[in-house]
Formats: sequence, C-alpha cells, structure tokens
Amino acid sequence: MKKKKKDTSSLSGLKSDDESDKKEKNPAAGSSRSLLDFHNPWLIAILGGLLTAVLSRVVMFYIMDIPQKKKAVNIMVVSLENGDKLISARMYQDALNLYSEILKSISPDEEPEVYARIQDRQGVCYTFLAEEKEREENLTKALNLLEESLKVRTGEKYPAEHQETMIHLGNVYLSLAEVRDKEENLDKALKIYQSVLDKITVAKYPEEYCQLQNKIGIVLCGFAEVRDEDKNLELAINCLESALKIPELKDFPDEHGRTLNYLGVAYTNLADLRDRKENLEKGIAYFESALEINTLEKHPLRYAGIQNNLGIAYQSLADLENREDNLKNALECFDDAGKIYTADKYPVNHSLVMNNMGVTYKELGMIDSSLDDREEYLSDAIECFDTSLEISSLEKYPLDYAEIQNNKGTTYYALSKIEEPEKNLKSAVKSFQNSLKIRTEEKYPLDYAETRKNLGIAFLSLAEVQAKNQKRDKSGNQGTAGDATKNGNPETAGDTDWEDNSGITGKSDTKPNYEKNRENAVSCFNSAIKIYTPDKYPAQNKQINSLLRQLQIPNTIHDDNK
Repeated sequence: MKKKKKDTSSLSGLKSDDESDKKEKNPAAGSSRSLLDFHNPWLIAILGGLLTAVLSRVVMFYIMDIPQKKKAVNIMVVSLENGDKLISARMYQDALNLYSEILKSISPDEEPEVYARIQDRQGVCYTFLAEEKEREENLTKALNLLEESLKVRTGEKYPAEHQETMIHLGNVYLSLAEVRDKEENLDKALKIYQSVLDKITVAKYPEEYCQLQNKIGIVLCGFAEVRDEDKNLELAINCLESALKIPELKDFPDEHGRTLNYLGVAYTNLADLRDRKENLEKGIAYFESALEINTLEKHPLRYAGIQNNLGIAYQSLADLENREDNLKNALECFDDAGKIYTADKYPVNHSLVMNNMGVTYKELGMIDSSLDDREEYLSDAIECFDTSLEISSLEKYPLDYAEIQNNKGTTYYALSKIEEPEKNLKSAVKSFQNSLKIRTEEKYPLDYAETRKNLGIAFLSLAEVQAKNQKRDKSGNQGTAGDATKNGNPETAGDTDWEDNSGITGKSDTKPNYEKNRENAVSCFNSAIKIYTPDKYPAQNKQINSLLRQLQIPNTIHDDNK
C-alpha cells in the first residue's frame, strides 16, 4: 500500500489520517462540520440573506426617519410662526402657552437657536402684557427672558438676532422707566438703542433704523422730565425730525405714525418752556397727521394713544386762548381714548386717561362760572382721580400714584375756595404728602420741588383759614358754611396729621394750629426754592419768594388776639 504524502506547507490546516478515516465512517458528523466551512455555498447563501435583511431594515429605518425628522422640524417652524401671528394679533397669553409647549419638546443644548428665539418672543409677550396688567411684574419677567435669549444670541454668532433682542430689551427698560428708577432705566434704554443704531445702516435695515431713531427720540423726551429739560427736548426733536427726513420712512407707516406722534409729544412738552402757542400748534398738527395714519378702524390702540396726547395739547392751549372750548376739546379726546382703553382690557392706560380727564375737569372747575358748575366739575375731577388710583396704587405704579395724588391735592385746594375750606385743605395736604412718598428730592428733584411748593401753599391757606376760624370762635360768631367746627374745634383737629415732619422738628403744644402750619409752609417753600434756583427756574423761584415775603408780614389777626 502506498503511504500518503504529508503536505508540510500548512500543518495547522491539516487533518490526521485517523480524522479523515473518521470522517468517511461518520458522514453525519461530516455534514455538520461542513456548515461552518466558509467555502460551503449553503453557508454563504444563508449569511448573505441575513446580512441583506439587516441592511435593508437599517436603510428602511433611515429612509423612513428622514421624513419624520423633516416633519418634526416643519411642525416646529409652523408653531413658531403661529406664535408670531398670535403676538401680532395681541393674543399674548395664547402665544406664551404655545411657546411653553414647544419648549417641552426641545433641548436648549441641542437646539439653541430655537430656544433663544422662544425666550425672545416670550419676553416680547410679557412686555406687551405689562401695558395691560401687573406692569412691573411682567416687565421683570420680560427682562429675565430677553437676557436669557442674549446668552445664545451673541453679536458675534447671530448678529441680526442679537440686534433684534437688544431692541426688545431696550423697550423693556423704556417701559420700566415709567414704573421706577426713571433716569437709570432711561439711560440703559438709550445705551442699548444707540449701540444697535451704530451697527446698522438705513440702506440695509431701513425699518429698524427708523424704529431706533423714534425710540431714541422718546427716550430723550423722558430725560427732559428729570434733567436738562430744554436741552433734551431739543435733542429729541432733532432726532425725530431727522427720522422724518428719511425717504424710506414712508414705506413703513407704523414707524411713520410713531414719528409724528412722538414729535407731537416733544413739541407739546417744549411749549411748557418757550414759544408756547407756536409749539402747541405744531404739536397738535403732528398729532392730527398721526391720526390720519393710525385710524380707529386700522389701529384702535394707537388711535387711542394719540387721542390722549392730543387731549393734553388742547389742555395746554386752553391756558392761552378759548379756555373753555379747548378744555372741552380735550375732554372729547380723552373720552375717545377711554372708549378703547377700558378698565377691564387696558387698566394701565385707562388709569392714565382717567387722570387726564380729572385734570381737565379740575381746570373747567376753575373757570369763572356759577358755583354749582364749578363744584360739579371739581367733584367729577376727584372722582376721576379716585378711579385712577384704584389701578395706579402706591405698590404697583408708584410714579403714576405720585402724579395722581399731586393732581388730586390741587383739586382739593381749588374746591376749598368754594366749600368746606378747612376740610378740603386738609385733604389737599394729605394728597400732597402721599405724593411725596415717591417724589423724593434725591430721585425726582423737579417733581419733589413742585409738590413741596403745592404743599406749602396748602399749609399757608390752611393756616389762614384756621386763624380766621379761631378769631371767629373767640368772637362767638360760629356756624358758617366753611367753619371747621362742623368736624370739631380747630384747636383739637389733629394737628399731628397735618404737620410737615420733613421740615419741622420739636413741635410745641402751646402754638395754635395756624402758627404751626405757617411754619410748615415756610419749611416747604425753603426746600422747593433750593431746587427752583433763579438761574434755571426764574418763574418758580419768583413765585416762592413772593410767598415767603407774604409769610414775613406780621399776622394782623394774631396781633388782634393779643
């Protein structure tokens, strides 16, 4: 028998003769081992089929997932666009609800652009909601949301989006200036607007450019209320008239209407300083032009705002000519504004209009006419102020509260000339003191000086009334319509309630009430005249000096009682 030759080329792959023999003897075992042989066509066919099936499933899953992802993205884009439409329709709470739902389905880390856009839009919603209710609370929410958006929307990475959110942030600070820290918040708004304006051109961003010119103009009008009034109003007018000269402005009627309205405001305010009639007439002309664009049918809220401003201009014009007619024109404007700015939908603006109506009624009550008409007008004024204060509380709207209380005080002072002088003068004192809780010398020096002057006049008049009442009491002639004894003896009328604690210390119990109130008046005038210096405020300084000279005249009634 021939011996089999060994193949030494690949010993590891060889089988022994015994194994070969076993294979032949056990075909079943041989067939089992053949399935693991990659040269076996059956094995190749099976593995190929399995691999094809797996790959097919993977490819099909990927192909099927692409439309799903596209569909999800499309749904999100549509949702964001719907949110913008809700904002345009002033459905701010609905927009906030929609944005909240979208935020549940995204990750800020994975989709930062969408996250930042939603934060921005939520901030816009709260800014607009602040015009309707919970002003400071909603503005604070808006501030936080916009600052969160800017963490993603940086100027380097997203310049256009960064500019958009910065403008929205400036709007929040501009609105906050009407609630608290006026000068500080106006300064922040101005810096933001100016920083964005410096980075854009009118050719590339015409609407945004015109919008920023308007915003800067209205900020400067705001600055004029706290410092350098003449200078800031001139700057505001120059800024707004520059905007009016931009040819592209007429392509954006919203901004065009705002420019005209803001110019009306600036000229109306400038009229308080110089060229009164001329500037008021310019202001009225601008307001009427703005109303041609912002009609009641197209833009009811803007229409209402301009009507309110027009009413203020007519109020001022009434000081110069056709007093009663212009005051009634003002009332008509405020009435038109009030039909839109209802208490339930727009409480903040409703409060503003009611305050302005109150001022107009007060002015009508000071026109020489029958006492019955005057008393009715002044009572209507106080009713308007009380309605306004139901919304503009000390806690929620301190600046508005202070202004309304000051106006209410001047109305009580006017009413004291018609009926119940001591009672109404005490009400005037209380209103002025309430106003001074906010109008401090440090924060609002000009408002502080005005209200201190008014308080001094009220104290002086109260002192005169109490002196006359005391003389009448001693002479036994009591019971006239204006006699304070209807509500108790003047000597025990609660002097502490009317003492000017900011200027008088060490109250003496031996002094009559009228002497204490004369001292209170001196204290008020002295504090006001520190701000009303002769170089900056000659008219106010002259008025207060005249009142102080009046107080230095010997009191003949007091001398008679010696």
